[in-house]
Amino acid sequence: GLTENLDFGLHWESLSVGVRAKYALINNNSGWSLASALGTGSSFGGNHYYGDFIGSYLTGSWEPYGTVRAVLVKNDPLEFKDKDTGQVSFTIDKSEYVYGQFILGTRYWFNSNWLFSIEASSLFPISSGFKVEKNVFAGASFGYRF
Repeated sequence: GLTENLDFGLHWESLSVGVRAKYALINNNSGWSLASALGTGSSFGGNHYYGDFIGSYLTGSWEPYGTVRAVLVKNDPLEFKDKDTGQVSFTIDKSEYVYGQFILGTRYWFNSNWLFSIEASSLFPISSGFKVEKNVFAGASFGYRF
């Protein structure tokens, strides 16, 4: 990180790319840690801004975590459909909306820099203009910490 408690990161996902800053409120080498984060990025035809509250518990190489996130999106209206079935996963009616996200996952630290993360998340509307049909998403990633 930039300092002991401040991290800066880049994210690249299937639907977006962006940057974020995370500040550790409680930063322990093992046991409980708490942090908050702010981020911004670009996605299909728009931008997003988010704030996170993150809790984790590091024990050995494993670090289970939970996140509560609020996201403001400015985007063109559209539908995301399953490519095989054509079923609508979620619909975006408005060009600006707010949604929340709960995330539960775990990281496995190979060493002090490299990690593997797997997680499940659930979205929920905070403002109108965002409807969720398929409400559970799973993901996995590799990460590197400088």
